[in-house]
Amino acid sequence: MPAMQQPAQRFVDSADGIRIAVYEEGNRDGPTVVLVHGWPDSHVLWDGVVPLLADRFRVIRYDNRGVGASAAPKPASAYTMARFADDFAAVIDACSPDRPVHALAHDWGSVGVWEYLRRPDARDRVASFTSLSGPASTTSSTTSSAVCAARTTREPSSERSARHCG
Repeated sequence: MPAMQQPAQRFVDSADGIRIAVYEEGNRDGPTVVLVHGWPDSHVLWDGVVPLLADRFRVIRYDNRGVGASAAPKPASAYTMARFADDFAAVIDACSPDRPVHALAHDWGSVGVWEYLRRPDARDRVASFTSLSGPASTTSSTTSSAVCAARTTREPSSERSARHCG
């Protein structure tokens, strides 16, 4: 696998003004897939997955609020599932305003996307959602699950399924 280039970084403001660090890479003309990490990771969790998707997809990943280069608000009330859903909404609205996205999320990232999917307008914004659950005892086991999901996403016409990704 070739060495990864540094992804382009930009910032998106969430509904409450929190700045979210967003990283973009991959095929700019391809469908958009948004990778959402869990706690206590950052966008770096997906480093092993991006190369598997980048030829076919425009890959967006971001640091959840309070992590990495994103702003870290002080009050605990800034870390509700509704706020994580707001962050996801802000990212997809900024990065893919005219087309639905595919979401691949792990752990608390999944919970935030699930919260977003409860919203009435979510149906038109998310084409597919893959949730990688835990518990994962290590980041490497989480990454292995994500790599399996990426391979399945990358080869949608294949006979591959989760039981074949061991």
